[in-house]
Amino acid sequence: MKRRGFILNSLVLVLLIPMLLLLATYEDVTSWIVKSQSERVQVERTFRVTSYLEEDFKNALELSTKRALSLAVDFVTNEHTPIDNASKAIKELILRGTYPQLSGYSRVSLFMGNNTLRDWIINLRDELSRQGYVLSPSVDEILSSIQVKVVPLDSFHVVVNASIPNILIQDISGKVVYNSSLPQDGSIYAVVSIEGMEDPLFSYLTYGKYSRIVSSCKFMYPNLAKPIKAIEGYGSSNIEKFSGQVSVSLENLTSNKIYVGEYYTEKDALGYIVKNQPGVSVDNPIIFNTTINNIEVSPLDVFEDGDIAVMAFGNISGAWCPEASAYEYRVEMNISSLEFQPNALTLLEIPASVLSGAYHNGTIASIRVYDVDCNPIPFWIEKWGNDEILIWIKTGVTNQYFIYYTADPAYAIDGYNKETLFDLYDDFDGTSIDTTKWDILGSATVDGNGTLIVSADEKASVLESKVSFNYPIFVRYKMKSTSGTSDFDAGVAVVFGLQGGERLLVNVTYAGEQIPDYTNIQIPIKLEGADFPDYINAQDNTAEIKIYDNQENELPFWIEYWNTTEEKALIWVKSSFIYDRRQGNTYYYHATFYIEYNTGTLTRGNGTAVFEFFDNFEDSTWDDKWELAGGTDDNIEQTNGNLIIKNGNSLLALRNNVDLNLYGDYAIRFKMKPSVYSGDWDAGIGIEDFNVRDGSYDTLLFTDDVQPSGDYLAIHRAWWRWTWREGETDTISQSRGDANFHTYEVQVFPDGNDVYFYDLTNGRENYDARQVEDPLYRIYLVLDNENNENWAYYDWIFLRKYLDEDSLSYNVQQVSSVQSVPMQYIDDNPGNVDHNGDLLAILQNWTSSLASSSTSSDLTIYRRYEVIFNYDSGGISTTFSDLDDTSRVTSASVATSPQLPLKIQIIIDNTMDNSAYFDWIIAGRYPYVSTQPQYSSPESKASVQSGKNARAYNIQPYIDCIQEYKYFGVSGYPSFFERLEGGATTNRAYYETLAEKTQEVVYGEAKYPIGIVSFILPKDLPPNLGFLVRKQPAVDSIYLDYENYRGDRTDVYKVLGISSNGGVATPIIDENFYLDYQIATAIFGRLGAQDLLVSG
Repeated sequence: MKRRGFILNSLVLVLLIPMLLLLATYEDVTSWIVKSQSERVQVERTFRVTSYLEEDFKNALELSTKRALSLAVDFVTNEHTPIDNASKAIKELILRGTYPQLSGYSRVSLFMGNNTLRDWIINLRDELSRQGYVLSPSVDEILSSIQVKVVPLDSFHVVVNASIPNILIQDISGKVVYNSSLPQDGSIYAVVSIEGMEDPLFSYLTYGKYSRIVSSCKFMYPNLAKPIKAIEGYGSSNIEKFSGQVSVSLENLTSNKIYVGEYYTEKDALGYIVKNQPGVSVDNPIIFNTTINNIEVSPLDVFEDGDIAVMAFGNISGAWCPEASAYEYRVEMNISSLEFQPNALTLLEIPASVLSGAYHNGTIASIRVYDVDCNPIPFWIEKWGNDEILIWIKTGVTNQYFIYYTADPAYAIDGYNKETLFDLYDDFDGTSIDTTKWDILGSATVDGNGTLIVSADEKASVLESKVSFNYPIFVRYKMKSTSGTSDFDAGVAVVFGLQGGERLLVNVTYAGEQIPDYTNIQIPIKLEGADFPDYINAQDNTAEIKIYDNQENELPFWIEYWNTTEEKALIWVKSSFIYDRRQGNTYYYHATFYIEYNTGTLTRGNGTAVFEFFDNFEDSTWDDKWELAGGTDDNIEQTNGNLIIKNGNSLLALRNNVDLNLYGDYAIRFKMKPSVYSGDWDAGIGIEDFNVRDGSYDTLLFTDDVQPSGDYLAIHRAWWRWTWREGETDTISQSRGDANFHTYEVQVFPDGNDVYFYDLTNGRENYDARQVEDPLYRIYLVLDNENNENWAYYDWIFLRKYLDEDSLSYNVQQVSSVQSVPMQYIDDNPGNVDHNGDLLAILQNWTSSLASSSTSSDLTIYRRYEVIFNYDSGGISTTFSDLDDTSRVTSASVATSPQLPLKIQIIIDNTMDNSAYFDWIIAGRYPYVSTQPQYSSPESKASVQSGKNARAYNIQPYIDCIQEYKYFGVSGYPSFFERLEGGATTNRAYYETLAEKTQEVVYGEAKYPIGIVSFILPKDLPPNLGFLVRKQPAVDSIYLDYENYRGDRTDVYKVLGISSNGGVATPIIDENFYLDYQIATAIFGRLGAQDLLVSG
């Protein structure tokens, strides 16, 4: 039994071992499967977390961007205040929902509440926590690490590029679920459309009176697909170009429509556009054999019934200038309307590739410049390098020009009429120094090869310009040294004067609203308190003075009062301001005057030479300047320097006898009194403007009264007439208080229909809204005393262009005779310090340098330099630049205003025989215009002369877009971000650079502009903006910006089919619609712009 038990146990054991082995294997396999499944779950979980986070991050980014954009638009439109930096503001709103400029805006939380990336991180943290996960680092640490860029992607989209460098997600056991950047590769791009948003620029420029929603035209990018259709052909016409409505059916064809079809019809039409050449002679305008890009097309494929067509004949717009027949090629050049100034010195910065086919040797080139009418334009080539060409021109009245060129060196020149460009130009040609340009002060010669050689000398001024300057200047010159190691110290000097003692120097500063016309205006000089010169001989409103705008140019003046007892004087001078700068909505101007005193002759001045109209009634007759408007000669008397209007009942007694024709804001100041301070008086002045002349309104009167009648400082229509458009007479309750002479002033602002009436003697004032319109024709002297013997006495009266006296401040000081003081601009080789800094140094009177550079250049090769000498009432600011090394720039300021005029010297200061060589020097008024124009592709003379002679345009697509207030994407105009910034161009280069880089990522090789443009049809302006109608381009950012573009432009044109019909009897849409060549070229193309624009 024992043995059998052993055998049984052995058998069991034998059978059990395989089972144990199988079980062990199963456990290993199961463990491996569980582990693999766990790892796969972990991978899938990580993938899902990653995908979820990236998608949710992008969604949050898009939502917060839309909210931030909407808030920015809401702020600008409601507050009428531009965002200072749209990109930065939107970035901060996306991240945190705050921005300093919007800190007090009540609607921030409405837009950004729980819609920022900070809110998203907090929500993400809380949601992960509920699921048993931990997010780190902290919310604020993640937020501060987020990298965000917000830029315009293109004209109609904003892109936000964002990434989070690192986030960590762990479960509660500490196991890592996610530990990476977000996204894991690169960054997330959220693209948001601006279509459907309100254009903030409209509300900002119109103070909320006009709005527009951004909606793109079907042809949103004219550089890719123009909103016009054009065909070419052969044709004939007795009219150069015209527009009309299309008829494609004979049934609807009338004599004032343009017929479009396959074949000519003898039915009378304004013109014909047909595919096939007619077999008969046609008297009316016709275009046939129609093509597009030399491919035959039927005009029925281009035009539909009712479209507006333009027919243009001849190579008029593309004709080769006859004087340029020797030149084989040309490029068209358009200067931005934002930079263009007519008849202005302009520096063209041209990529060398634009004129790569022209012969040149670096100094001269085979080119000529013409305007669109083939008038030659003065030019001078400063530089022709491998990458850049610099050409100076004097612009005409248009911003469009052609540069003709040839590869033939026989036509190479360095300029045309170049000496007319600058106030000072010398290329040192000839064998002697040109003494019509220079006074010779030291040792200098010309070598006969166009070089001025300045011999080494100590603190030597060798040449001084004959021409002098009464304005800020720039000086450019090209110079090199003999040695590259020894002391050099050569360059130029600007010489001016400083004074102290024999005259009064009065600096007048204006800080306020923009002055529309700041030349030849009446500027008041107030001398009061500590500034009152009690040492000047004066009596009875006269003084022994003369007034100058520099040390030599005498100015007309008139003394309103000179009161030695009260120590105050007011002198009116006719002169001009100098524009300084704009800071926000504040404009700064200044004027400088010198008062020579104790001249030995008492005078009050010449008011007639100062004011737009003046009479002080000092002569023996009144009818030299006035004529009777009512009553008789018996009502008028002039005696003892007063004009007297005697009894009158509703009497418009006198008016000036010649139309004044004064436009713009103005003020009429007069001195007047009654006979007695009782009874009825109602005396004052009246104005006759356009509204009165055309019969729309009666003469507008400004009268004062005495007790007890009570019509004090009354503003009313003659006489006391009520109108439903203006209401009743407007008066005040305070009387003048006596029967003495008071000084009154009437101020009239036609643009706003605002009028003010002041009693300057006792501080009374009245305001009323009245319909006033340019121009002012006549001034009346009036009286309504009910014939009660209370006469009106006038001491004097004058009319001035309005200038806000409260915006003026004065600085008065005694100065003496002029002492010449030079400011030197020198360059040197390193290691030769003798002015405490000599490298690109600015010195004053050869003393220690005011500024110098820390870097040097090789001076033995010619280098170009520029000096800018600017000044205002606060002092001198000056800059010295090495134009061939942009890193070398120095600048300095001096808190002393220069005494004009300025002169230029050529200087040197070394005793090391290190002579200076000058290749050329130019100088002129600063600032000048510096621009990078747009250029067409080169075209050959042969291609222009062999082109077909007629073109037909379908402009209906463009008309549809402007009538539906659609937008176009165009370079060179404000992007949506710039519109949030009030149209400012400060950040444009930054936006364009980032947009170009971002487009490479989002769009690949495709390039799109970021500027957007819509157009204004003046007829559609609301009535409260009717004053905007003027000759300005209908581009929204220009036309609505009345503050900066008030006047009429001379370089704008009507558009055929919209504002002109070319002289035929066809309808137009809006006669006040104008474009300039810049925007027309961007929308229609070069040839289209030339064909569609007409003068008018």
